[in-house]
Amino acid sequence: MSSQKPAVCAGKCELTAVGPPVPPALPRTRSRRFHAVRAHLLEHSGDRTAALNAYETGADLATSTQQQLYLQQQIKKLRAG
Repeated sequence: MSSQKPAVCAGKCELTAVGPPVPPALPRTRSRRFHAVRAHLLEHSGDRTAALNAYETGADLATSTQQQLYLQQQIKKLRAG
């Protein structure tokens, strides 16, 4: 059994079939988790630019050093190709 949230698992299943059900960017969404999950789905759909923007937004909203470091690693990985 996966330890991921059901929405992420559903998104991954959809991704392999018809593309990701990526939620639209919501300017008022102040959730680091929302932007991180959105970035992950965008990255897997091949939209690297949008994924990078979403990871950066998530990192800006992160409230702990550990969250910020993880998202910064994702940003570096994505930029490296």
